[in-house]
Amino acid sequence: RAAARNQCGNNIRQLALAVQTFNEAHKHLPPSEFKPFKDGPERGWGTYILPFIEETALAKMYDHRLAWSDIKN
Repeated sequence: RAAARNQCGNNIRQLALAVQTFNEAHKHLPPSEFKPFKDGPERGWGTYILPFIEETALAKMYDHRLAWSDIKN
């Protein structure tokens, strides 16, 4: 149990660090654009921090013109 709790805490710290690094690089927090009732695709902040959690290849494959739930994403 303790190992799982530590791993979870480490994952949360890594996400927080990625958001902070994004903020330092772009001078704003990652945008959250969940728009279920407006024009435009639904997107969340998680896709914007992919390069900051060592997922650059995945970030390059992601198409921000499409919704996160689109089959191509």
